[in-house]
Amino acid sequence: MDPCDALDLEQAVPQIAAHKGPVYMRILRGPVPLVLDEIEGYRFELGKAKILCEGNDVLVISSGILTMRALEAAKDLAADGIGVAVLHCPTIKPLDEASIVAAVRYKHRLMVVAENHSMVGGLGEAVASVLLRHRVQPAQFELAGLPDAFWTPAPCQRCMTSTASAARCWVRGSRVGSADLAHASRSRHALPRQSLGRDGPGKGTTCA
Repeated sequence: MDPCDALDLEQAVPQIAAHKGPVYMRILRGPVPLVLDEIEGYRFELGKAKILCEGNDVLVISSGILTMRALEAAKDLAADGIGVAVLHCPTIKPLDEASIVAAVRYKHRLMVVAENHSMVGGLGEAVASVLLRHRVQPAQFELAGLPDAFWTPAPCQRCMTSTASAARCWVRGSRVGSADLAHASRSRHALPRQSLGRDGPGKGTTCA
């Protein structure tokens, strides 16, 4: 489990206590921010992913503190007319496959998995496996996470800076990628990356 904030953590603990079997949960050290209280009607459910923002151009699938960064990126991109949906996956195992497939199927848009982990063996590879097994293809798949390398223990902020900050990478990459994918996102058919038009980004981010 990889809760996003204090609300996730508060609601997850009783469900963990009631769960029969071992549970591993990743949490931040020190004070834990409160973010999800701004999402109307949000409640943590063990084994369930939740859509926090709706958008037509980009889908970000994330967990933990990276969900905070995804919401920040969604607001930044909204100013450029790029609609970003955020699917928060606080439970990595069992993974909510149905919600992931529903968020990708029939919606031709750039998909970014924001990995709060090494890019090897984490949420990104789990999501890729789900899409492959269900024969669902996004317009483009990107994975933002820590490279496969040995890291010196350091505060979270230092690690984020070392990887060029996830939010800034998404903003920079999505401005380019969404311009290419905007036209295709309104089509029901997947098109090769190089053949997509440049009609400009779509609109439609709605964050609670």
